[in-house]
Amino acid sequence: MGRPAIQWPAISLAMFLISCSSSGSGNDAGLDLADQPDAALDLAQDPLEQGDLGELDSEQDPPDLAEDLPVDGEAGDTLSDLVGDRDVTEAATDQTEEVQPPPRFPVCNLLVNGDAETGDITGWVVDLGEFEAIEEDPDRFPPAYQGSRLFFAGETGESQMSQTIDLSEWEADIDNGDLWFRFGGQVRDWVGQDQVVLGLELFDAGGESLGQILSEPYAHSYWRHRQVASLLPAGTRQVQVLVRALRVYGDDNDGYLDGLSGCLDTSPPADLDALTLAPYLMWVTTDAISLSWESAQPTASRVDYGPGGSLVHQQSSDLVDTFHQLRLSGLTPDSEYSYRVSWGDGYWTTHRFHTAPVEPRPISFVVWGDNQDGPDTFQRLIREMAARQPDFALSVGDTVQAGTVDNYHNQLWGPSAPLTQQVPLLIAHGNHERYEDELAELFDHYVAQPGDEHCFGWSYGPLYFVFLDTERPIYTGSPEYTCIEGLLSSEAYAASSLQIALFHKPPRIEYWAGDSCDSGDFFVRYFLEPLFTTYGLDLVFSGHAHLYSFTPPVGGEGPTWVTTGGGGGGLDRAEDHCYTWEEITVTHHEHHYLYATFQDGTLTVQAVTGDGAILHSFALEGD
Repeated sequence: MGRPAIQWPAISLAMFLISCSSSGSGNDAGLDLADQPDAALDLAQDPLEQGDLGELDSEQDPPDLAEDLPVDGEAGDTLSDLVGDRDVTEAATDQTEEVQPPPRFPVCNLLVNGDAETGDITGWVVDLGEFEAIEEDPDRFPPAYQGSRLFFAGETGESQMSQTIDLSEWEADIDNGDLWFRFGGQVRDWVGQDQVVLGLELFDAGGESLGQILSEPYAHSYWRHRQVASLLPAGTRQVQVLVRALRVYGDDNDGYLDGLSGCLDTSPPADLDALTLAPYLMWVTTDAISLSWESAQPTASRVDYGPGGSLVHQQSSDLVDTFHQLRLSGLTPDSEYSYRVSWGDGYWTTHRFHTAPVEPRPISFVVWGDNQDGPDTFQRLIREMAARQPDFALSVGDTVQAGTVDNYHNQLWGPSAPLTQQVPLLIAHGNHERYEDELAELFDHYVAQPGDEHCFGWSYGPLYFVFLDTERPIYTGSPEYTCIEGLLSSEAYAASSLQIALFHKPPRIEYWAGDSCDSGDFFVRYFLEPLFTTYGLDLVFSGHAHLYSFTPPVGGEGPTWVTTGGGGGGLDRAEDHCYTWEEITVTHHEHHYLYATFQDGTLTVQAVTGDGAILHSFALEGD
């Protein structure tokens, strides 16, 4: 049966509401809901005890696309995504195949139009103000979290929409006290001030309310996963979900939502609120990978992981801290693993990674630079990069504007979570990482890379990468130069099919939006370029200039040079021309990333915009 939309009273968003009917049938499971007062309870003063409506997990931190590609059921999953491949057992007697039934839970396809991709609000009822499905617009709206559309709360001071879900199909499981319901998805505003609330109301077969639940208000300047959840009391037959947005600042009610889902599960929802920085992957090899995250409270570190969809292994540290970094080792080459960050009785959602290969196979990777101070544009590019499912990701630096904790959260790891929770990243240090952090201590804190993390070599299959720091002195005999020369003369370098260097400042720049012209790095031109030519380096990726440029081997010798500084920061435009280098043959003033594939000895590189247009492409043959 249908239910009318909930008409919510005017409330303080810091309040947590429970109202229960004395005629409800929820007491069959031992829940004395009739004794609960019909009043607004201040969560800070009177938190809901377990047993009232089950444990409520009312605020969840991102895994931003993290929610699109999980092992656990999350926003955007279809039933087939959640079920996965069926187990097939071979009968010992007649060799016939017996197909095992898929698990019944979780079920996460319960909402109609949870991602706004219908282009309207089909499935939803607007109870208050206005809600609409909009196309993403870089000039006015943030990027969609998935697809190209998102929900927007309009221009009214308060807006609310709701949807009712029939749960009668699972009444036996509910009445046994076995099922949780969770409602959530990606939530954000424009500048971190307007607020979004998620809510649930539970009903019995007669339409009597068994309780109302509202989350805390959320106000984030980038997409973060939030949710509200409850163990369903016996007698529950319907649940009504709602999203509510309140304007605090400006003319628009900048409450945005995407990837909403309603899920039934026999397990309580993950305690995502315990983390302030979602897990991210770095430095993969054939048998190891590094994993980092940050918790709200000091805890010991633990990762449950295993091949395929299993979590049969565990890596842990007894060190109690808020920042956690573990290296999983003893892994099998070219294999997929699941992993889940855990602490005490809590855990994060499950995600996957893939180890590096030993045997030849096609390889793909993405590269970007200079995403600082452009998180919305950066997240548009991240979404496209993640959709390509690359083997790994590389950055040529300036991942943050000022090298602060807030910048690392809001400009790098937060927006990149859809990619870096499943794809390992390596970073060449830029100049902006040292702003407010002259010694790059936070860079060293947040990244996990070989050596001293500023000058190192890394192999992935037949490719060899040289990472260096152009903020360090580079001249003949300097420590950085000596380190670079050692990498170029190493056995791993010589044995590779293609050799690629990554660093921040390029040798040549033609466009510069600053107060004075930056025509390129003198030390790279006069010290590194001859060194690279001597050792036969094939390709260089750099950034610093906020555009794309391509330089073929200078004088027919040495590496191909690519500047990829269009990761999100303000662009250097055509009117910012300040110097002419005849060596540079291609320039594009567009935000972009690089998508590279290596197959059958050929590396193909494409410069791709956020909407998939190819600005330029080239190919290099390996040895």
